[in-house]
Amino acid sequence: MSNSEDKKYIDISNFNLGKDDLFGRYCHIEMQFYGKDGNQFHIFKIVGQLRSNGYCDVPFNHSTKPAYVHDKIIDIVNVIECGVSEDKVYRVPLKDVKILKNKYDEQEESLEKVRWNLAFCIEEKNKLMNQQEAQEQRLKKVKKLLNLYQKLHKEIDLSVGKDSFDDWNGGGAYHYIEIDTEKDHTVACDILEQIQQLEKELEELK
Repeated sequence: MSNSEDKKYIDISNFNLGKDDLFGRYCHIEMQFYGKDGNQFHIFKIVGQLRSNGYCDVPFNHSTKPAYVHDKIIDIVNVIECGVSEDKVYRVPLKDVKILKNKYDEQEESLEKVRWNLAFCIEEKNKLMNQQEAQEQRLKKVKKLLNLYQKLHKEIDLSVGKDSFDDWNGGGAYHYIEIDTEKDHTVACDILEQIQQLEKELEELK
């Protein structure tokens, strides 16, 4: 059976006989016919549900007894054939019944899609907000780091060569810093500690 055909029926794989009510539902059940056309699906109406070991096997025909005794107790439904024999009740295994969707099932499916899309959009929005927040935090720290470097330039005389920049790994270039006074040394060390702490925090934000 094609996917388009399957979409006409509800999924009964998680059906709970004690919780889900199928009364009044219409369904397709395979009927046994002999001839060139073979078996056909007829429309039945569900008028009851229970667990029993008395049921008829599918496919069946109009001469079939409503129920036969089997060894195993299973989920079954009581059905009548619409427009043919509505006074004869067949007991049929639930697994062999294709329950047709109604307008409420279609509405529920539409609502479920809306709920899923809404949840997806909320999740994506939260991800973007978290990313934006992280970027804003990083930008603030970068601005603060830039300000500290500017302060460092004012306090000490930097003499860092190009090769030092190429090999710099977050602190190695400071071996070339020339400190003029003890006061400058104290201020510079304090700024360098702040710079190193900020660089560590920025690395954690990546």
